[in-house]
Amino acid sequence: MPTNHTVTLDTKSLSDILDNLNEDNRRLAMLSALRAGGKVLQANTKESLKKKLGSGATSTSDRNKFPMEKGVRLIVDKDYNEVVVSIMKDYRLKWFEMGSDQRYLKKDHPKDEKHRKTLRKGEYRGRIGATNFFGEARQNEGPVCDAIVEELAKQINKLMK
Repeated sequence: MPTNHTVTLDTKSLSDILDNLNEDNRRLAMLSALRAGGKVLQANTKESLKKKLGSGATSTSDRNKFPMEKGVRLIVDKDYNEVVVSIMKDYRLKWFEMGSDQRYLKKDHPKDEKHRKTLRKGEYRGRIGATNFFGEARQNEGPVCDAIVEELAKQINKLMK
């Protein structure tokens, strides 16, 4: 049974506490909180991908050695204090997120070992419908914000001891 978590935050006291910390501790606390939020977004994106694509998100083949869900990555940049969740590690994820136009062959492919029959220019090759799994995961920002606030409180408590 799902429960709603309510976080009460006094921003005045939080800003006073953050002002009293030295710059390195403040930066590490903020980066740790952002990393926790990024991990939640990454997990939500993978879950949404599995829900939309089913077993195609976790399967491998001779051509694709890694499952598509491994293409959702978390990038932490300590120099700029930023955390990025990206789907661009695996090029296939872009096509499933945004979809594609209808595709046709641009030239003839004669019969050989790779092509068992002659493929003619103009043959229809299909299209990929947009699933918007990443956009759906980004819209649900409640758990991400909760994780950021929880981790920030944990880091501040740890530093104040």
